[in-house]
Amino acid sequence: MLYVQTNASADKEKVVTVDIANEDSIVFNDLIPEDKEAKLNDATIVQDKIVVVYSRNVCLSNSRFV
Repeated sequence: MLYVQTNASADKEKVVTVDIANEDSIVFNDLIPEDKEAKLNDATIVQDKIVVVYSRNVCLSNSRFV
């Protein structure tokens, strides 16, 4: 099983699985679906868990320092 973080059909990213043992039919299955309210920044496997990092309610601004 392969785990992939992707923005395919998910502007804010998601994690999908791919069964690479089945070469005849490549199928992507959502494991962690897109969260429309937050951007998935990172997904990492730690032991037997998947740790995810999201950005939510981030405000960007330009500042000038004199």
